[in-house]
Amino acid sequence: MDIHSLFSISPFDWPAIVTAVFCDAIIGLERQLRGKPVGIHTSALITLGTSYS
Repeated sequence: MDIHSLFSISPFDWPAIVTAVFCDAIIGLERQLRGKPVGIHTSALITLGTSYS
C-alpha cells in the first residue's frame, strides 16, 4: 500500500473539500459572533455534506 492510495478519496478531490469547508467556516464564524444558533462546526459539516450531493 502506497501513500497515494492511503489518502485517495476518489471521486472527490481535496481542493474542493477544503474550499467548501473554508467558505462555510467564514459563514459559521459570522453566525456564531452574532449569536445565531448554528455555529462554525455545524455550518462546516452541512456544507461538506451538501457539496457533493
